[in-house]
Amino acid sequence: MTVLTLPRADRPLVSVVMVTFGGWGLTRRALEAVVEHTRLPLEVIVVDNPTPEDVAARLREEVTGAHVLENDRNEGFGPAANQGAERARGEHVLFLNTDTLVGSGWLEPLVETLGSDPRAGAAVPMFLNEDRTVQEAGGLLFEDASTLMYGFGEPPTDPAYRFRRYVDYGSAACLLLRRSEFLEIGAFDPAFVPAYCEDVDLQLRLRESGRRTVYEPRSAVVHARFGSSGLDEQAAARLVDRNAEILRERWGHVLADRPPRPEAGVPEHAHRVLAARDADAVVRILVTAPDAPRELLAALLDRHPSGRVTFLSTPRAPDVDDLGRLGVEAAGPSGDPEAWLRARRFHYTAVLAVAEDPDERIAAALAEHQPQAPALRCTDADEAESALTGAGVLPDRLAGRLDGID
Repeated sequence: MTVLTLPRADRPLVSVVMVTFGGWGLTRRALEAVVEHTRLPLEVIVVDNPTPEDVAARLREEVTGAHVLENDRNEGFGPAANQGAERARGEHVLFLNTDTLVGSGWLEPLVETLGSDPRAGAAVPMFLNEDRTVQEAGGLLFEDASTLMYGFGEPPTDPAYRFRRYVDYGSAACLLLRRSEFLEIGAFDPAFVPAYCEDVDLQLRLRESGRRTVYEPRSAVVHARFGSSGLDEQAAARLVDRNAEILRERWGHVLADRPPRPEAGVPEHAHRVLAARDADAVVRILVTAPDAPRELLAALLDRHPSGRVTFLSTPRAPDVDDLGRLGVEAAGPSGDPEAWLRARRFHYTAVLAVAEDPDERIAAALAEHQPQAPALRCTDADEAESALTGAGVLPDRLAGRLDGID
C-alpha cells in the first residue's frame, strides 16, 4: 500500500472540500489527481458521511495531509459540504466531488476568473464525460425548474463550448466560490438533503446578491456521473424531481422569466437551446470580418458584459481559444454558413461588418435567417456603439451607457 500525501499549505489560497459516501476507489483516484495536477497553495478537507465501506478508516490508513471530518450519520451532501467550508482556512472554497478527475492546469483559470471579474461570484469548469466528450458547458435553467447540461455528448473542440461566459448555474461537482460570500448567502440549504438541486438554489441566491456564475472552459474536469452519490440514475432522477418542486416554490418569480424547455429530439427546437443559453443577453452582436478585430471585440464585451458577442470569420480560422479567454464566441470559416445561421435563426440583435461587407453566401444567409438584425458597418468600438444606437437596437436603458447590462 502506497500512502498518498496531500499538500497542506500554511496559508492556503483554496480549500478543497470533498464529501464522501462510500466509493473509496473513486475517492482515492480523485485525491491522487489533485496531488498530481495542483500547484496553487491549498488544503484538502474531506467530510465523511459513513457507510459500511468505512472510507474514513481508509483515509486514516492511506492518506496524510487531509483534514478529515467524520459524521455519525449520513448528513447529505449540502450539510456535509457546509461543515467543510466552515472549517476551511482558504480565501476560496472549492467543492469537488469524489467522482471527478482533474487535469493539468485545472485550478488556476477558475481562481483567475474570480480575481479578474468583479461580477463573478462562482466559477465552474468544462465538465467532461469519461469518454472525453462534453458533459456540461454550463447548466441551463428553464421555466419549470428543469435543467439541461449544455453541450452534453458533443466534442469539447466545438467553438460553442470554448468561450468564457455567465451561466445560469454550474454543477457543484467542481464549484469555486469565495468562502466569505458562500457563507454570507447562507451556504447549501439542507432542504435539498440528501442531494441534487442545492447547487442551483445556491447560485440563484448568489445571483440575487449581485454575483454571477462564470463558465471557464480553460479548466476541464472529468466527472463520472452518480459515482459520488451511490445512487443509480433512476433514483437520482426521483430526487431531482422532488427537489425541483422546492425550486419552483422558492424561485417562481425568477423561473417566470426563464424560457420553456425545448423538446428533446425535435429538430425545430434545437435553436431554442441556444436561445436559452443566451436568454440573459439582451444585446447579441454578430461580428463578421476577414480577421478577428480583437480590440473591437474586447471593447464590445467591456461595454456590454452580459451581452453575447459572436465573431464569424469569413476566409480564415480564428484563434478560438484566444477569443474565448475574452468571452467572445468564435466560429468559422464555415463551409456552410447558411446551415450555421439557420441553426441560430432570429438570434442576433445586430450584425456588424468590419473592414468589408460579408461575402455573398453569408450576406444571403443573414438576410434569410437574421432578417431582424440590421447589418451595420464599423471600424472601431465607438463607431459600433454609434451605429447600434442609431439603428435603435440597444434597449433604452443601455443606449449611451458604457457599463452595459445590469
